[in-house]
Formats: sequence, structure tokens, C-alpha cells
Amino acid sequence: MVIIVNGAIGTGKTAVAWELLNLFERAVMLDGDYFAALQPFSIFTPSDLAYVYEGLAHHIKFHCDHGFEHFIINYVFETGAELEKLEGFLPEIVGPVYKCLLHCQQNERDRRIRKRNNEDIEWEITRSAQLTEILQNSNRDGSLGPQVDTTTLSVQEVAQRVFSLTNNKNQKA
Repeated sequence: MVIIVNGAIGTGKTAVAWELLNLFERAVMLDGDYFAALQPFSIFTPSDLAYVYEGLAHHIKFHCDHGFEHFIINYVFETGAELEKLEGFLPEIVGPVYKCLLHCQQNERDRRIRKRNNEDIEWEITRSAQLTEILQNSNRDGSLGPQVDTTTLSVQEVAQRVFSLTNNKNQKA
């Protein structure tokens, strides 16, 4: 099984992915940002995105070969077509792919981004607003998965909501 945690900057993707990892006995969390930490890299270059998706798929295959069955991927997939591209690279043995789109009110997203204290705070805030609009428009057909509003929930509550979308019985006791 693969759980894809999608959302704009500041919605809680990484924290929720780590929390989801703790809900399984054996699972792997793959952060798409680390796979995309290439120089040069552009989200606007299809071959760069394909390189990231193929890298994720190779790692998943490697972990499958070593007995892992559950995978959490956190990354910003702007369209359903981008998610389909990733799914096209995934080995069939991973089973079902569950998608969710994290959403958060702007003031809370901005607060979370400022809390990070990165050098590019203003860029991240602007990009987060852009991504929110892109993701909302892209998900009109539900191709990015059900939305989970993280604005007032704890990381644990969000992870439980995302996990419940899978109806999985393999949760830690």
C-alpha cells in the first residue's frame, strides 16, 4: 500500500508523514523533496519530475524486495496527471495507492511557515498561496484525493484521519 500525502507548503505534509510512519509495524516514508533536491531541477521540466518519480519507484521496489509493504510519500503533486505519472512508475506489488490532499487556512499556513525561520520565508508564503489555488483547482475532480483540513487539528489527529482513508487493519496495537 502507498499513502500519498499531498498539499501546499505549510499544510503539515512532512509532520503527518512521520506520524503515519509510526502507525505501522513496518513501513517506509519517502519525502519527495529529498528526491527532488537536485541541481539543476525544475518543477516545470517534465523530465526532471519523471526523474523524481522514477527514483521514488526504484526505492519502493528496493524496499518491497526487502519485505516492506507500506509506503508513505509526501510531496506536492500539482495535478492528478502528475500523480498518475508517479503511479505509472510504481511496481504492481505495492498494492493500492491512497491519496489525500492536506489543506490549511492561509493564516495558519503562514504562521507555520514563519515558525520554520527559513531564509526564503516570503517566497514560501507566496508559493504556498499559489499552490493552494493550483491544488484546489486540480482537485475539483477528486484526482488528488479527499481533503483533510489541518488548520485546527494536531499532527496525530490528521495522521489518524489520513490513515482511516485506507481502512487498514495493519496498524500498531
